[in-house]
Amino acid sequence: MDLIQIGSLIVGPLVGVLAAYQINEWRRENLDRDRKKFFNNLLFEEISKSIILLKANKTNLIPIDGWNSLVNSGDVALFKDQAIQFSDVYFKIQMHNYEATRTRDALEAEISIPKFKQDLDVSLGPLKANLKLEQIFPRFSELKCNLLTTSDKLLEDLEALKELLAAVDTDSSYPGYNDPRYEEIKKELSLDKK
Repeated sequence: MDLIQIGSLIVGPLVGVLAAYQINEWRRENLDRDRKKFFNNLLFEEISKSIILLKANKTNLIPIDGWNSLVNSGDVALFKDQAIQFSDVYFKIQMHNYEATRTRDALEAEISIPKFKQDLDVSLGPLKANLKLEQIFPRFSELKCNLLTTSDKLLEDLEALKELLAAVDTDSSYPGYNDPRYEEIKKELSLDKK
């Protein structure tokens, strides 16, 4: 065997492996981009619903299924720049849901005492229950105060994150997309096809 035959035996498989690697990498980037788009849209919708629920009543529980999907799948890594902000908001949502549940439970337990049922107007909602209840049950007042404080801050964070998600570039995995001459290059490529 001469050197050319040995070289062709090595180069052929090597080129095949490199080509397969490049194709696999391209497909992985496309799948990552698609997953990022999916979670971006999912969180955007969930945050929009959460904002509406919080504005309507601070004791509403906030939907968390999209957040759980993002965290449990490990795809939060797709949002490298926003991962810390996502983590903070996710924690605040969990705390809000915990406090809202405790506030609701406290109110239900306290209004179940027969003596106070006639004095309480629950039709106004848990946070607008009359003052007599808060004076008699100071724990409810404390829970309500904590919930109102955290809900207002959470609402601000959700609105900021909604704006951020609306601006997230889900196509950045394509090479050249961030190039300032992107439109010019795109036109040149379309002319080459003709």
